[in-house]
Parts: sequence; C-alpha cells; structure tokens
Amino acid sequence: MKKLLALLLAILMIATVALVSCNNKKGTTGGNADEGANTEEDNGLVIPNGVGSSDTTDAGSDSTDTSDAGNQGGNNQTSSGIFVDVATQFSVYTYTTTKIRASAMMKAAEVTTVEASAQLTVVAKNETWYKVKYGADEGYVLQDFVTANKDDTIFTDFNEADYKTVQIKGDADNINKVYIRQYPIIADDYLDQVRKDLTYAETSNGELLKIGVNETGTWYKVSYNNEIYYLAITSVTKPHLIVDGQPLTGSSQGGI
Repeated sequence: MKKLLALLLAILMIATVALVSCNNKKGTTGGNADEGANTEEDNGLVIPNGVGSSDTTDAGSDSTDTSDAGNQGGNNQTSSGIFVDVATQFSVYTYTTTKIRASAMMKAAEVTTVEASAQLTVVAKNETWYKVKYGADEGYVLQDFVTANKDDTIFTDFNEADYKTVQIKGDADNINKVYIRQYPIIADDYLDQVRKDLTYAETSNGELLKIGVNETGTWYKVSYNNEIYYLAITSVTKPHLIVDGQPLTGSSQGGI
C-alpha cells in the first residue's frame, strides 16, 4: 500500500513539473507573437499610389484649389528618383499660386504658399521635382509648376473692346481639337484641373475669346462661355487656330 501511494505521488510530481514547463513555453511564445503583431500595426507602412500615365495626345502636365496650382493632384503620389544637388543654383518662377511642400509628395505638408511669378531658387532636383528655397523657407515643388522664364508667368489682360475670337479650323465633321485648361500648366498627370476639349463645333459661333496673353506668347488667357481658361500656344495648337479671322502658323497635328 505504501509503495502504491509513493508511486502515485511520484507520478503526480512529474505531471506537475511537465505542466509548469509547458505553460512557461506557451507564455513566452505568445508574448513574442503579440509584440510582432503590435510592431507591424504601429509601423503602419503605406505604399502611395504611383503617377498616372500621360495622355499621348497631349504635349506635356490641386477638385481644384487655386491656392495650390490645383491642389497638386488627388493621389498621394511619390517623388521620382534620388535628389541630386545642382552644380549651380538657378531661379524658377511659378505659373500660378502654388504650395511648396515639406517633401516631394503630392499631399505632403505645406511649408508655404507663393503667388504667381514668385522666384524660387533650385538647390537640388530629381526627375520630376525641384528642391527649392524661398526666403527662409525650403521645400519641394513639381517641375511642371514652374518655369525658368519669368515672362511665361506674367499675363496682360485686354480691355473688352480688344477681345479676339478664337476658332478651330475645320468643319462640323473635323475631329481636330485643342484643350483649354483651368491653369496655364500642362501637367495633367499631377493636376486634377478642369480641362475642356474644343473642336470646330464648340468655337464656330464665337464662344471662345482671347482676353489676355503672357509675355512670351506661349499661353492665351481665354473666355469660354464666360468662364476663364488658358490655351497653350505651341507648334501643336497653332495649325488648328484662327485668331480674329487670321490663321496661326505651325507644323504639327493633334491635340494639346
């Protein structure tokens, strides 16, 4: 009887030791798994949307906020390529009111807002963005939102008596078209700006008027059905345009 009792006690002790050991191992493993899950959740890595593909019928490119050159796109797009310091710093000028960003992303925090024709100093660049200085501020702006020629950004408005009609060459069946834009910027991959496609039919009755022009003649400020837009004047658009009854000259076909 004593031997049987001793045997039972021994078995009970072995079982107790095994159970404690198992629980310790289980607790340790569970702790590491929880930490791993918390780490992943806390990091919250987000891959931004990529840049959209270009419209092949267009020569180039925040709903739209005029304080941000059209709010600089609806997507949180990334920068393109590694930034490299420029050998010699140079100036660029904004086409319209534009936000300078804290990083080269479309919805990065705003450092400051600058008006049209603001002079920015480029200190570094990649394929699509400039790193710029503006006074004491430093940040990033899309290359498409600025130009090296200040005259591109300065517009002269005409008196109403000097408005000119702008028509697209062709007839009712002609498919030639030009685009008028909310801003004097061809950056449709980045700008969610209003863009209208106009053909002969939309301009045959004097609906489109030239009401201003920039200093270099590369953009017309136009009125279409009493709304203000901008029309790019390039070798692509010139062959399609008749201004105040006179054809413009050019060498290419297509839409812009």
